[in-house]
Amino acid sequence: MQYIDKTTPIYYDLWTILSKEHKVITPIISKNACSSLVLISLKRDDLEKEYAFKGLGDFWSDNKRDFIINAREYKDFKKVAVIRDPVDRIISAYTTIGRNKRFYDYCDDVIDTLKNVEPKYIDRHITSQFLFYDYKDIDLFIPIEKLNDYLKSIDIQKLEVNKSNVVRFINEETKNKLLEVLKEDYKTYNDILKSDKCFE
Repeated sequence: MQYIDKTTPIYYDLWTILSKEHKVITPIISKNACSSLVLISLKRDDLEKEYAFKGLGDFWSDNKRDFIINAREYKDFKKVAVIRDPVDRIISAYTTIGRNKRFYDYCDDVIDTLKNVEPKYIDRHITSQFLFYDYKDIDLFIPIEKLNDYLKSIDIQKLEVNKSNVVRFINEETKNKLLEVLKEDYKTYNDILKSDKCFE
């Protein structure tokens, strides 16, 4: 089964305010701590437990008008984007879109999708994280594992950021296939890590 979603492009270029005080906005990127960042924007950390039961799909539809902004109206705000290891991001998406099947069957379907489907029509949880914004618009990139350090620097309390441990146990054959289909994403990801636009 391929993970196709023709509505994926409507999720591109969606932004939210991370801090009014520090003038920071961020693009909403599926599987890159997006729900946690939106909860910060709403200043409603209590919602996380509520929607853990209802489902995050309900969270988005119930609240999106309260947190989506037009980034073009915030020209004097700093634009920061969270980045994530591409394989770790794919594995994290398993709990969102693949949990009704065996893990390795999910991986096979993801590989098939990434090989054969036009990127803009791939489910937003597994399509390239770099399609959600224009690279040149971003002032600072934050690796997800350093997100709490960045948030502390702008006076925001620590987040519980989920990071998959499955990547350490994935078999070599599947890992290599994922690395192959994600090689362009890894090139961009590694270039960002080495750039002066990456948070340290």
